[in-house]
Amino acid sequence: MKKMKLFCGILIGLTIFSSCSTDNNDKENEPNNTNHLVKREYASNNVNLEYRYNENGNLTRILDIDIQEEIDSEINFTYNSNNIVKRNLVSRNSNYSSITNYSFNGSNRLLKAVLTINQPNNPINPIKIITQEFSYNNNIITVNIGSSTGDTRVVTLEVNNSELINKMIESLYYVVISYDTNGNISEIKVFDINDNLLNTTGYSYDNKPNPFHGQLKSIYLPLFLNAFIDAYFGEFVWDGYEGYYFPFLKNNITSLRKNGNLDSNFNYLYDNAHYPINVNEEPNVHNASEFDIEYE
Repeated sequence: MKKMKLFCGILIGLTIFSSCSTDNNDKENEPNNTNHLVKREYASNNVNLEYRYNENGNLTRILDIDIQEEIDSEINFTYNSNNIVKRNLVSRNSNYSSITNYSFNGSNRLLKAVLTINQPNNPINPIKIITQEFSYNNNIITVNIGSSTGDTRVVTLEVNNSELINKMIESLYYVVISYDTNGNISEIKVFDINDNLLNTTGYSYDNKPNPFHGQLKSIYLPLFLNAFIDAYFGEFVWDGYEGYYFPFLKNNITSLRKNGNLDSNFNYLYDNAHYPINVNEEPNVHNASEFDIEYE
């Protein structure tokens, strides 16, 4: 199970040097549900994630509560009528902070994202700026990235008719993504540049609603790319704890397979409305993990 990756610094912003939005007319003020907004995920009473929302039901704040019952980190989202226009992260313990500003055109496509990182503990680069510019050609999105340290990177994305990414092309490898009839990711295949299959990951789901689904739609692409940052190694981080890390699956993952072999099972307890209230992961290679979900 992933370990607090959402709060490692830049994650929703531009760690993956890529942040964009498809030509999606769904508004950010139309979340998937308003009766089951997640209030808290907790592995114990004093280790948990707490969530806040605005009057439209949009996620506005994520608080990471540490074992001393203090706020370890905080993320805030600022909206206009359609999109997230700013993300602000502050880490209390590491003295780290970042601000990402997003700008969109009239079709809700992201044109530019600028991430400013403040890391005073780094004497070489106490302030780092990453700028991304996006170009669109039918179902192809090209992301050109530059930073104040001189690094550059290009990522090419292909989207299907449902505006879901079905292919990501990097310089040394590419990823092909398949979906089930509900729009859940069912299989991920990673190939090298010579079309040799490197790894395959498969997912199965229940038929119950994922309570995190429907939020953060205007930053779908940066979250997708961030979840796929270690795709070359067959690692994808959206299962289990931290449901808003990748809130784009309509149902809840019940099993994870790697290269045809079972890796993990996920067992759920549900409330009367069929939303999960307890999640128990039973992996094959390490200790089981369990957490609870509380709703507003």
